[in-house]
Amino acid sequence: MTEQITADGKNRATQETQFKISLKKYYSKCLAKKSKFMAQDAQTQEFMLTDRLPAEEIMDNINKFLPGDIGIISAWEAEPRFHSRLNAIKKTYRYKILTGKIPAVFTEKYAFRHTDSLNIELMRSASEYLIGKHDFKSFTTAKPEVTDTVRTIYETSLEKEDDLIRFRITGNGFLYNMVRIITGTLLEVGKGDYPPEKVKEILAAKDRKMAGATARPEGLTLVQIRYPEWDFE
Repeated sequence: MTEQITADGKNRATQETQFKISLKKYYSKCLAKKSKFMAQDAQTQEFMLTDRLPAEEIMDNINKFLPGDIGIISAWEAEPRFHSRLNAIKKTYRYKILTGKIPAVFTEKYAFRHTDSLNIELMRSASEYLIGKHDFKSFTTAKPEVTDTVRTIYETSLEKEDDLIRFRITGNGFLYNMVRIITGTLLEVGKGDYPPEKVKEILAAKDRKMAGATARPEGLTLVQIRYPEWDFE
């Protein structure tokens, strides 16, 4: 049997074994970040290889082994201390709400169905109170290890096209369930149960019980992550 040697003088079988070990670690990290229901268009993940391979070759090989619901669209070599979460400076989430009664075959899987009438203008007014640096303790499911609940929201938008409402929010970081609780609160405003100014009151209270229900995960998608050097969406 002929032994295959790579250009750098290493045994091909050994290199592939090391690569598959790294792949399993990468896949485990992907699954740890992947919600059962939430879609992620812009997730990033770092991992280390003992061999220096071109980033594009690594991407092509990993995609051969990944299941159909995970796919890599770009890869690059980063500094050894790079961290996909800690180095991020901005994130953008989108939440889709379907308001009609007719099934939307191609979007139903990644949207929340809400058949009650919603006032988009009131929801838009309420979302403006979120912009800026605030303590979002009222808008998170408490985790003992998280002591800093202050985050900065840079922009929000609410757009309606036919029966589909798209809510987008960009910030320097988000707490656990933060976007879903914000969405649930905006739904209360849209239904007329809360006035838009209620959001300001909820922020000041720093009490989870003051905010609306946690919206279902199906409508939530991570659509963009920004780093000092790169934007991904």
